[in-house]
Amino acid sequence: MIKTSATGEISNSSCDARKKIRASMGFTLLELMIVLTIMTLLVAATPAALNRVLPAYRLRTAAEQLLADLRMARVQAQAQGRVFVVACKESAYVVQSQGDASQRTVSLSSKTILTCRSSNSGQPVDRFYLFPDGSASGGVITVSDGKHEAIVALSALTGTARRMG
Repeated sequence: MIKTSATGEISNSSCDARKKIRASMGFTLLELMIVLTIMTLLVAATPAALNRVLPAYRLRTAAEQLLADLRMARVQAQAQGRVFVVACKESAYVVQSQGDASQRTVSLSSKTILTCRSSNSGQPVDRFYLFPDGSASGGVITVSDGKHEAIVALSALTGTARRMG
């Protein structure tokens, strides 16, 4: 229905009413398709981003676990008055008290490699000793996955373990 206002403007009230109804109805199919396409692209990009971040995170976690186990072995050696041994293997390490049959084996990812070296000579070693007086045999353990690496140092004098990289 076409009406003329007091100022002389012509308006189509049925068109105005339809526009108001249309505006309150929601989204068009095209708008929904665009949003779904954008969301699909974002979801598809997420695994690629995670594949770059996760290996470094796993390596850092393995190094932190090793660090915690070295610190715990030092505390237990002092508390129990026994020597503790941390034996290095390629993708695992074993923590045990010398003279005790029980041991704790920590297996790392198959891509993770442990390299253990003496702090004195730099030569490869297969184990570190933590003594009841708080000292240790000392050395450097490199945790690597080929692309990233983290270094854990074990002080010979104080037996403290710290992360270096």
